Amino acid sequence: MERVKRKLELTKLNINCCDELLIDNNVINATYELWFDVAEYFADIEEINNISDDEWINFYTYYNPYDKKLTACVVIVGVEADIEYAWDLTEAEETFLISMVENYCQNLYGENCKELLESEND
Repeated sequence: MERVKRKLELTKLNINCCDELLIDNNVINATYELWFDVAEYFADIEEINNISDDEWINFYTYYNPYDKKLTACVVIVGVEADIEYAWDLTEAEETFLISMVENYCQNLYGENCKELLESEND
């Protein structure tokens, strides 16, 4: 399967983990601050180009450190309803975001993601 070439490379953009990491069923949910042109990066999602001033975009990843799989989603948060989209990551983006989540976990909790899950499961 061939991946679409991105106009922007996530690995070179201003993105930061924020808030606490949430854990559900051995999966770590991370929230991100995106300090770049989200309409350009998420250009494949038509609705992003038409968001109003009272709507915003949230970006999340879901990471399972046991199988080293990470998935992402974009949510357009609206006044009436939220719209969620699965977001396909390139291999480089997935590797980059896994590293970011691992580093954020270490800085926030003093342990890596596996250790965090194990301490939560005790």
